[in-house]
Amino acid sequence: MNQKQLFEKIQRIQQQLMQGLIEREQTIKLAFLATLSGEHILLIGPPGTGKSMVARRIHLMFKQTPYFERLLTRFSVPEELFGPLSIKALEQDQYTRLTQGYLPQASIAFLDEIFKANSAILNALLTLLNEREFDNGIIREKAPLLSVVGASNELPESEELSALFDRFLFRQYVAPVSRQGFKQLLTLKNNDQDLNVEQLSLEEVKFIQNNANHIELSAEVVNFLVELRKWCHENQIQVSDRRWRKIVHMLKVSAFTNGQSTVSIWDCWLVQHCIWEKPEQVELVAEMYEQYCGKAVINVDNLVKVVEVLEKEVRKLPKPNNNVHKASHQQSTRSQTPTGDLIEINAPVFPESVADGTIATWHVEINEKITKDQTICQIETDKVVLEVVAPCDGMIYAIIKDEGDTVLSNEAIAILASSDTLKTKSSSTQTLTNNRPKTLGALLKAQQSKAQ
Repeated sequence: MNQKQLFEKIQRIQQQLMQGLIEREQTIKLAFLATLSGEHILLIGPPGTGKSMVARRIHLMFKQTPYFERLLTRFSVPEELFGPLSIKALEQDQYTRLTQGYLPQASIAFLDEIFKANSAILNALLTLLNEREFDNGIIREKAPLLSVVGASNELPESEELSALFDRFLFRQYVAPVSRQGFKQLLTLKNNDQDLNVEQLSLEEVKFIQNNANHIELSAEVVNFLVELRKWCHENQIQVSDRRWRKIVHMLKVSAFTNGQSTVSIWDCWLVQHCIWEKPEQVELVAEMYEQYCGKAVINVDNLVKVVEVLEKEVRKLPKPNNNVHKASHQQSTRSQTPTGDLIEINAPVFPESVADGTIATWHVEINEKITKDQTICQIETDKVVLEVVAPCDGMIYAIIKDEGDTVLSNEAIAILASSDTLKTKSSSTQTLTNNRPKTLGALLKAQQSKAQ
């Protein structure tokens, strides 16, 4: 199997692992990348949110390799994880565990409530997770451990668990299914047993990791990581030197499996899932990344290509009347617009006690014909669910805010064409509108991906 075939296989496996899931796609992708990188992932969230399911699905592509799963409590003993003591060895004054079928012999493992690990378990577990070695009596044995999916309902509170927390490169908060996904959850079929996932060999994983070592970091990436480390210090986020090294290796694996020869600044969006200590810090890291990309040195050749593509797409756009009328749902009854005009549809004016809301559901799509007072979307706030209605007959020309996006009071969320004149706009224009980048950085990333 050549590299191209391997990359295609990886893409297929990733899609297969996500079949039948609701709002767990990102978690699966991160767990998949963690496995390819030989790293561990920690899932934080309440019970019943599918944390164990992630580990079991990852194991589906390694069916022939040993799998270990255990729920830890404060009463758990080392025998539960590492195996019982050998009676025969004790008779010969040797302290040896029978590890067959236990964690030291597993390739993929799931450890639930991992922060319940006591001091009797902790030291051996730390060595196993980091060095892939297990001290069995006086003999240090090599462990075939590829990746551990750890899970906990809460973050560790004691200092003695900070080292264990640091062993997990990826950290992901797993929330209950949202309101939008709940209906799908109710009708979801439990098909894990019938899930057909291609097999990935340990030799292929080793091949990926070895070749990833030859991937170079771009100067932009090095500068970004330097700035990020400085930012972490300023914001009192502790990131060990070992973690930075692991982050670099993970970025190289990600770049290699995407067919790149160099880690680019666009690969660094993954870092937000690696350095937070509290879930609320994820958004802060993401914002720092976006701001840096906005200031990043832009390759002139790439920028020229982007401009050329945009110019071509702009020439395909219809030429509507330049008059754009603002019309919120509150103004819809007074809106009288000429044929062919574009109307900016705004969110409702929120009460003073409501800072913002979230686009919960879009009931319409781009190019869809709608009628006056038709409900086009719902906005959720912490107090109430608000409906946004069409101010007049027309067609949805563009959706500015996607589902899940935060929206402010009276902020533009969509554009409506008040006549059918835009119905004939090309599919390429629709694609451009649907996938509009929100920043220049996102635009360049999208263009770079297209070029590759």
